[in-house]
Parts: sequence; C-alpha cells; structure tokens
Amino acid sequence: LKVIKEIRKHSPGLIIDFTSGLFIALTLLFSRSKNNVGFNLQIFRNIYDTFSARRTKPHLNDMYIDPIKYYLKQEVELTDYQFPASMISEGSILIFPFAGWKAKEWGIKKYYELGEKLSLDYDIKFVMLPNAISNDIEDEFIKEKMDIIYTKDINELISEIKKSSLVISNDTGSIYIAALLGKPTFTIYGPTNPLYSLPYGSMHDYMQKKIKCSPEVDKQYCFKDAGRNCFCYDCMNSLSVTEVTKKVINFINKLSLSQKRNTVLYKNN
Repeated sequence: LKVIKEIRKHSPGLIIDFTSGLFIALTLLFSRSKNNVGFNLQIFRNIYDTFSARRTKPHLNDMYIDPIKYYLKQEVELTDYQFPASMISEGSILIFPFAGWKAKEWGIKKYYELGEKLSLDYDIKFVMLPNAISNDIEDEFIKEKMDIIYTKDINELISEIKKSSLVISNDTGSIYIAALLGKPTFTIYGPTNPLYSLPYGSMHDYMQKKIKCSPEVDKQYCFKDAGRNCFCYDCMNSLSVTEVTKKVINFINKLSLSQKRNTVLYKNN
C-alpha cells in the first residue's frame, strides 16, 4: 500500500516493470498509471498496455528486452546486447571466489590453486567481502604474494573492476557488473545454465563440468533448484584446477593480456 501511495503521488505517465509477479501486478493495477510496460505471467497481461510473457527460454537478457522492443516497435540486434569494450591489457586479473549460495561456488581452495598458477605470469588479486575468510587462509594468500582486496560496498567493487584486465568468478553478480563495464569475464558454472546468463560477445568465456544432473538445455537451473537442495555439489567438485587453468590461459592468450613485469604485494583493509 505504501508503494501504491508513493506511485500515485507522482502520477506517472509510464511505468516500466522489470520485476514481474503478483506484487508488482497488484501495484500496477491500483497505481493509476496511464501506461504500463513490462513482462509477467499470462494471467496478468490485461494490466499492461505493452505486455510480453515471462520467458522460460534463454537468454535472460531477452526477458528484459522483449517489453521494450514491443513498446518502441523496433527489432533488437545481437550487438545491442553487448556493452562497449573497455580493455586494459596490463591491468590485474580479479578473482571473485564466492557466490550467492554454496552450490555455485567452485571453492576457495581451488581458486587459490588457480591464482597460484596464474600469478607466475600475471598480477592476481582476490576480491571478497570483509571477514569472508579466516586469518589462516588469508596468511596463505599473503605468503604466495596474492593480494586480497576487501570491498565494503558496490562502489569499491566497481572501482576495482574498472582497473582490471579480466574478471574470473562463479555465476554471480561480479561477472555481470564486469560485463556491463566492458571487461572480459571467465565464469565457472555448475548448477546454473550458461546459455541463460553468459554475457554476450567474444570477450566472455566459461567452464562447466557436464554431469548427469546438470541443467538441461532448456532449463535455467538443475532440478535441485540451482543446487540449493543439493548435498554433494558434484558438478563443482569434479571440475579440476588443471582443466580450468588450461582453459583460462587459452582465453588470456586470446585476449593478449600483458604479463607482469614485477610483483607488488599490498593488502587493502
């Protein structure tokens, strides 16, 4: 009711809904907006002046583009999905080892080993929230001259990504922020389907170990609710450091990133 009251106060001529669901449908119904544009379930289509059905097929970008495409009455090219490149060949390679839930994480130990191998030739920085790892693990990173950057908010995160050459992570928000900023990305997928969310363009690559319970081609998640109801994480556990390292190095060579001249160790608290 507070949201509806706030919307009515502004008397909007146009509302664009990128949320979908019952809550927003009821909000739009009683908002007195002159024009509602968005996607949702079919049962709510009459609430919208320009409507598209919520997609269940790749790519997720299409779900957001559809209502705008219909509203503007123009087609969208594949190149419209790609953000302008912002390459820095001599910047750091950022590694984000965590994700929204455990099943999507490859594991801090494996990321450490990957960073250890890559740090022989490239400047590697691990980015994570404060207190994400124990002091013992932190000491291991410092001993191997791998920096840890603790970002306290989204602005600090964006600042670090802007200075980078490449972002390596699980299927999580840092990948999509990096893509928006024009940075190359390498994503490690497990219980989620890269066909639905991998950023478009040649600057983005990924690795996924396909096993019997991996997401089907036309499914965004595995049948265990993207691993939330999984107890073994086989898709991630069976993906070796050797496999990932090989593919990451091939991708780095493709991007022609500069190797480091010397190593400077610092810790940003």
